Amino acid sequence: MHFYQRTAAGVYVEMQPDAEGVIRSQILPGFQFRRRDLKRLPTLEELALDPVYQGYVLLKYQAAAQAATQERQRAGKERQRAERLAALLRDMGVDVDKVKRVRSAAAC
Repeated sequence: MHFYQRTAAGVYVEMQPDAEGVIRSQILPGFQFRRRDLKRLPTLEELALDPVYQGYVLLKYQAAAQAATQERQRAGKERQRAERLAALLRDMGVDVDKVKRVRSAAAC
């Protein structure tokens, strides 16, 4: 598979990929691709997470994936905080499991 670009003199010359195998457009800023990806046909999700394609593939998916990652991180920190507080309560002699059952029953 070959790709060409037109020179200022009007002559078409074959484009060569860079060291990473990426062909970059001189006309469309940011448009780039790997020749092997045209044969491999990666999924849109794979393309969206690949630095070569991140500038123009599934931008809303990328934003949602980033938001989900941030939410997982926030939830993990909150879980760790809750575990630390529960450990402190246990050290003070509080039956944390009993408190959980009482709160659950009161919510009903």
